Amino acid sequence: MKQNPKTIKQILNISFLSVSIPALILLLVLTCYTISRQIHADQSDTEIQLSQVTTHMEEVLKRSETQLNNLVVPGSPFHSFHYSNTQLEKYQNAYTILQILRPILTQDSCLGGFFLYSKEKSDNCYYPSFQQHYSYEDQKLLKDYFMQPIHLSEERNRWIPFMLSDRVVLIRMIGYDTTICAVMVDPSLDNFSLFAGMSDSDMHLFYASLEGTPYTSEFVTRKLLFPYEDNPVRKITLDKKTYQFISSPVGEYNLQLCCIFPYKGIWSHMNLFQKVLISCMIALLFSISLIGMYLYRKLIYPINTLMETMQKVGNGNLSLRVNDNYDLLELQRFGQTFNEMLTKINDLKLEAYEKKLDLKQAQLQYLQLQIRPHFYLNCLKSLYGMAEKKQYGEIQESILALSEYFRYIFRNNIELVSLEEEIHSVSSYIKLQQLYFSCWPELGIDISADTTDVLVPPLSILTFVENSIKHCQDRSHIKIQLKTAHVSIEQQDYLNITISDNCGGFPLEALNTLNHLEEHDFLYKDYNVGIYNIYYRMKMIYENQSTLAFYNIENQGCVELLIPFRERKIES
Repeated sequence: MKQNPKTIKQILNISFLSVSIPALILLLVLTCYTISRQIHADQSDTEIQLSQVTTHMEEVLKRSETQLNNLVVPGSPFHSFHYSNTQLEKYQNAYTILQILRPILTQDSCLGGFFLYSKEKSDNCYYPSFQQHYSYEDQKLLKDYFMQPIHLSEERNRWIPFMLSDRVVLIRMIGYDTTICAVMVDPSLDNFSLFAGMSDSDMHLFYASLEGTPYTSEFVTRKLLFPYEDNPVRKITLDKKTYQFISSPVGEYNLQLCCIFPYKGIWSHMNLFQKVLISCMIALLFSISLIGMYLYRKLIYPINTLMETMQKVGNGNLSLRVNDNYDLLELQRFGQTFNEMLTKINDLKLEAYEKKLDLKQAQLQYLQLQIRPHFYLNCLKSLYGMAEKKQYGEIQESILALSEYFRYIFRNNIELVSLEEEIHSVSSYIKLQQLYFSCWPELGIDISADTTDVLVPPLSILTFVENSIKHCQDRSHIKIQLKTAHVSIEQQDYLNITISDNCGGFPLEALNTLNHLEEHDFLYKDYNVGIYNIYYRMKMIYENQSTLAFYNIENQGCVELLIPFRERKIES
């Protein structure tokens, strides 16, 4: 099975990429794995810290629930507070309860306060105890909340989120429908000591419900939601900026601790070694590009140039030469050898062309000589007839006309002659015919003024004039019309020569033969020699730029020549 050949460029690419790409992939996989492990480790550390904080908050909530439950057992001060008969007894029992609760406030930083409330028929008792100073607005909101009718059966056994002026607190109530003891946990009081190393600009920590309602920080007033999801680590967009979001639920309560910090990308998770490794990989990629550019400039591009030049040479343009001044020694030697080969090919081609010209010149001379005996025999035959009739004066005129005609014939017939010279030779021939025969052939000449100096093949018109006289059936009154014109075809200038006679035209069989001379060979025949000589000489001189046509018009035979318009150069 034949294999498809490969270029040097393909081989270099395959060899280079088969080594560099696996190395880069291995380095990239190793780097990505290391970075992924680092990111996972950082996230795990954050999740562990969040879990520790949420565990602390869960303990605070459970201790608060336990303390409330212990406070309302039978025989406790709260029981006495509920069954007090007078206002003074209520105040004394409330004071006793608050004295018990105040030390508890100092044990947990997240405890915001305790509340006692009792509603009688005509008197309401409300006794708060706060760990720190709350604004008057917040205290009024809390008082209004406890003073309103509360269905304790509905609010029991759950922490109630309550909105203050700038935060949300959690309230847990216990007691009876008319007497209530409540504890308030303020998540904003958590100092997040485990995250003391982080600045506020880098990280935002806040509590929120599982539905996503923030309880602390500036997100409360902005009414943004951060619902809890099974995937605690995700990216979010705030103010057209990307943040990393991590959350951790607080036990079985409707509460979660959220952590938000700007997403700084993979680069921020890398250590120095990883950054150096990535930099080396980027440098390697850049070096691969540079190496590819260097190979292209020094090897691939010169080879492509050589291939393009060889293709143009193969299409026939042997004048091109390749650049042999390359940096690679092998390419220099190849270019020099190729140029030497082109020079030798040009020399051989020129030598073959010169031999071909010599051969064509010999053939041309032979054809021109071949056409002369035909006319010589006619002349000798006519002179013989005149001598028999003792027409010595006509013989003298004929000899003078023949001498002038032969002077034209015996010149260098390889070169083209002007139309004026060719027509002069035709006139001499007509004069000879008028002397030879009793009839007088008439020659009508209609020559365009700008065509007299146009170069034509010698004997190109005379041959057809001679044939008109020779083959005319009725020689009593022969009329020959010669007409020339300057025409343009497809922006090329041509000389149009038309020769017609009144001898009845060409037979149909002769027309078919004469208009298909390329299909016949009359070079060594004794008929149609003159016409074929003209056709062959035109093809040799003008190649495919000339036309020879034969046709009949109104009992007239016509010959039309179309040759390139080349004027004679007149020396000053």
